[in-house]
Amino acid sequence: MRREVLSGRNLTFHNRAGCIISNVSLHLYQGEILGIVGINGPGKTILAQLLAGILQPDSGKIVLGEVGQGEQSSPELLRAQVGYVGEEPELLENLTVAENLMIGIQAEPWLYASRKRLYQKAKVLLEKHGFEADPKARVSALTYTQCKEVQLARQLVTRPNILVLDDLAESFSSTGQRRLADILRTLAQAGSAIIYTSHRYEDLLPFADRLLILRAGLVVAELRR
Repeated sequence: MRREVLSGRNLTFHNRAGCIISNVSLHLYQGEILGIVGINGPGKTILAQLLAGILQPDSGKIVLGEVGQGEQSSPELLRAQVGYVGEEPELLENLTVAENLMIGIQAEPWLYASRKRLYQKAKVLLEKHGFEADPKARVSALTYTQCKEVQLARQLVTRPNILVLDDLAESFSSTGQRRLADILRTLAQAGSAIIYTSHRYEDLLPFADRLLILRAGLVVAELRR
């Protein structure tokens, strides 16, 4: 039996323009890649940010863990346990790639005592996933795609049990997208659960186990592989 790791129940979210998410429910299981697909608009990103604890729903609840365990999980708990990579890179531009990868994550004090070791550690992590950013480069000098690679690599360092990726494939070449699909499959096989949003079905078809179709803030269909 599959173990549920995250559920959203009757989620609704409004902004000044009106209702963006309306009564959306979903379930995410261990080792699963769940795709959320819809045309360009705020719905997918808002839903991703709700599930990652960045935004709070106006009504409904988000629960970590098995069905029936129960209560609404706090935004702080969601942010601590759900990795998130959004459309815009969230990196410290005045720091190097290596510093952005490791700061606040790695507990080994020797990393911060030796910049050489810090760069070596970062280089190994980047090369492991086929990312080409220079560990010594400042983030301000990187391309948009390289920033997205670093942001994803930072999440991979922490190996979250749940990972939410918002329209990530748009940033990568066709080769990069295939590499990304391999990374996500490996994570899922190791037990991570992944939510991946996109406005293009073709981005998700190679690796998603299920697709939720989002239209006008509603889930209008669910497709299984």
